[in-house]
Amino acid sequence: MRTSLRTLGVDDGYFPPTYKKSGRRTLIATAVCEGINLVAIKLEKIAVDGLDGTEAVLKCVKSLGTGYSALFLDGVTYAGFNVVDPDIIYSETEKPVITVFKHSLNLKLIKEALMKNFNDWPYRYEVIERTYLRAHEITTPKGNLIISCIGISYADAFNVIVNLQNINQYPEPLRVADLIASGLTRSQDILTAINN
Repeated sequence: MRTSLRTLGVDDGYFPPTYKKSGRRTLIATAVCEGINLVAIKLEKIAVDGLDGTEAVLKCVKSLGTGYSALFLDGVTYAGFNVVDPDIIYSETEKPVITVFKHSLNLKLIKEALMKNFNDWPYRYEVIERTYLRAHEITTPKGNLIISCIGISYADAFNVIVNLQNINQYPEPLRVADLIASGLTRSQDILTAINN
């Protein structure tokens, strides 16, 4: 595996609890890395508990062109319960999508929470369940990860992840996307600007 492999990582930012079901927005960040080196970043707004997650990710990714080998998602729920569908991302981009779950999910509790709070819960739950049920836990030199893949074998995904690990078990594009999105949205001024 070449260390200059170009990959993308997508993660979302912070939002205060008062943003829940309010129509207000936070950011997602798409980090572009060559190997473990950050070379570009793209930001996009996303509605808290909205339904524009997949569209927001696709907007970021398509603006960055096709010269990358794989896309990493940090789970499938962004900005609360705004779901991102990795199957649609793969279908639209024809690039492998590797979804990384930072912890195991309790699908029963997730379903109950969605049923309680969203009229469109069947759609949101179906994306979460479908993606998570095909996930596998892998053991890397830097720790375990739960991954769900489409367009790439789990063996190849393992090799890509190991080559992109830097200071912890998360592939560098995902780690950097998290730092940028979370760091920016901790600023009340930025959150205010996003929502004006």
